[in-house]
Amino acid sequence: MAMSKRERNIAILVGVIVGGALLDRTVEGMLNTRQELLTQKAQAEKSLEDDRNAMRNKDRNNKFLETLKTTSLQRLASDSEGQMLERLLDCIQQAAVPAGVNYREPNASPVKVGTKPNSKEQFMKQIAHITVPGTMENVSRFAYYVHNSEIPLRITELQISPVKEATNDFKVEFGISTIFLTQQAGEPARQNAPVAQAPASRGSSTSTQQGRSSQSQSNGRSGQAGSTTNRAAATNTVSRGTGGTPTTRTESVQ
Repeated sequence: MAMSKRERNIAILVGVIVGGALLDRTVEGMLNTRQELLTQKAQAEKSLEDDRNAMRNKDRNNKFLETLKTTSLQRLASDSEGQMLERLLDCIQQAAVPAGVNYREPNASPVKVGTKPNSKEQFMKQIAHITVPGTMENVSRFAYYVHNSEIPLRITELQISPVKEATNDFKVEFGISTIFLTQQAGEPARQNAPVAQAPASRGSSTSTQQGRSSQSQSNGRSGQAGSTTNRAAATNTVSRGTGGTPTTRTESVQ
């Protein structure tokens, strides 16, 4: 059956439209696939570079980890939190933060963040929240001292709230995390290395040490009043709580 010229033109137009739609879908799918492959390639290259850096820095990282284990990396959650709180109080004093700091303890269950290869030890992370009032200078100084701490501390959350509009008075809530290295269940507790005892002195050295000891005690008594005054001046009122109504207590910053 022969088609008229009009029918032939309609068929050609329909074919062009259908072919264009199929071509567009095909090209779009190819472009999307190409973009996904490029993204996967970039991720694989970044992962490869991270692995190469880890291999290059393996000895240095292991040495640094051993140093942390002997200095500031705790083995218990309670010791780790106590160390973190002590450091935060030092930062509050150094930054001259005014009274009204609110501290919330970490959750009861720390979070596992990684396992050392070929080891039964594992890293655990706990996050505490502390609200720091003051000017932007006070808050920024506090964040600086926390960031440059000698112990493993990291600022993970930050929320800024102005106390009053158009003033340099803020309340900033920090989420601060710390890690500790513990042992998996079933592994015997690691014994701490014995502390070396200094040999006893004899003869004139003994009398010299006794003289120094008595002099130190005398200096301690004479400076007791000044020390008490300094501690009183460095006292910050810190509210502590565990998610409910916080209980207020006074922390003495050494």
